[in-house]
Amino acid sequence: MKTLQTYCLLIALSLCDSLYYFSLVCQRLISCYGSEESNDIVSSGPGIEREVIYTAYKEFEMAAAQWFMPCADSLLTIATSLSMATAQYVPATRLSNLSILGAIVALLLIHGIAPGKLDPVVLHYFIYSCDLRSIHPALLSEWHPELHETII
Repeated sequence: MKTLQTYCLLIALSLCDSLYYFSLVCQRLISCYGSEESNDIVSSGPGIEREVIYTAYKEFEMAAAQWFMPCADSLLTIATSLSMATAQYVPATRLSNLSILGAIVALLLIHGIAPGKLDPVVLHYFIYSCDLRSIHPALLSEWHPELHETII
């Protein structure tokens, strides 16, 4: 758990300091040690990083009601608890935690890991700067055929 907290802290610091290159550095070695007193490496390599990222995402999924809300076709989207009129009053801790969730989802995608039941169309929308025109009919019909039929 300490590794997970440390990794999430590094993600948060890189977001706050605009040091996005932290998460995209290709050459780094992450190791797992047996205990704080021992310097014996139990495991090392890219698998640990993937496991830590996946575990961090699962921490958010375990509190799904706080971070996600159901949408069409048994998929999830990000939960918004406030209307647009009161959006300026979102607590700073929630904004920070949503930034960490976003960074973790981005890292999952970089590693080729599907982020649970997050709606791929919503992820596409976020990746393309929230441009509705980026959601092509073929993409919509692949993931939400009923919605596609309703719109067309």
